[in-house]
Amino acid sequence: MDNKLAELLSSLSDSDIREDYSGRNMYSKTTTALVTDTPLVGLLRAVLEGVQDGSLTQEDMEDIDIEGLRTDNMGRDSMVIY
Repeated sequence: MDNKLAELLSSLSDSDIREDYSGRNMYSKTTTALVTDTPLVGLLRAVLEGVQDGSLTQEDMEDIDIEGLRTDNMGRDSMVIY
């Protein structure tokens, strides 16, 4: 996951950033991940609320790579990764 995207999502939701995540089918490669106990719809809600209240602008979204985003369930928490 792009660090800028992780920081943006973390600031909009109650989520933590993990910079060395290696999950299923990653074959020891690591990436930045967002650790959240919020379902993906909760992250979507946080982004939409940010757009509505003006705390998230088009400029915030420029140069953010969103291709390849996926999730990995880690028991009680989920990881949003790229």
